[in-house]
Amino acid sequence: MSRKFQTLAALSLLSLACSQHANAHWLDGHNYVAIELGSNRASQQNLYQQGFNFVNIGFDNDFKFASARAISVGRALDIGPRIELSYSQRSNDIQSFGNRLYDGGGVLAGEGKEQLKSWVVNLWYDFDLKPLGLPFKPYIGAGLGRGSLDVKGLAAGGVSFGDASADVDVRQWGFGVSWDVSEAMTLDLGHRRVRTSTGGFGNIPNIPPGNVEASYRAFTTQLGLRLKF
Repeated sequence: MSRKFQTLAALSLLSLACSQHANAHWLDGHNYVAIELGSNRASQQNLYQQGFNFVNIGFDNDFKFASARAISVGRALDIGPRIELSYSQRSNDIQSFGNRLYDGGGVLAGEGKEQLKSWVVNLWYDFDLKPLGLPFKPYIGAGLGRGSLDVKGLAAGGVSFGDASADVDVRQWGFGVSWDVSEAMTLDLGHRRVRTSTGGFGNIPNIPPGNVEASYRAFTTQLGLRLKF
């Protein structure tokens, strides 16, 4: 686990703990849990070995509402900031293999699924527009965390490359807008952009031996439900 993530996680837990005992006005607010579902679009992924890009992986980015899922717990302050700890899963089917260095180029249809599972500490800021007579709150923010990038059933051209996994640092930023449906319930329409550090998958069957490295980029459009407690 990276030091950045450990620090942010500790701050998140400290904020939630302090909120139970502090009466200072600047800490007034509420706790919440949130469930989020959305459609994930993954960018083309370049796989490297010994510094050479030997294949590009393309993904099926058709709209699939539950290809991104998350659950979060957080603390929202009345003055705007909102800090949360979130667990999410993003997945996409593998569609193609291009720029095949070991096979003379060209593109092949691909098989398999790639999934990013991550824990991220987010810091959001809600802009209260009620003084302007508007019933919603735009927000913006970012987060840091740690995750696992997993590939299952990787295959192309009748050749199986098996499964692989890599640990990665995760960072994201996002924005959205929320509506208070009631005193205890808030709807949230948001956009997230996520990117990881380069992870090492080790040796993969049926390609020349050597550590395979790759990073991950994606963006998600999602609908969330927050419940105050």
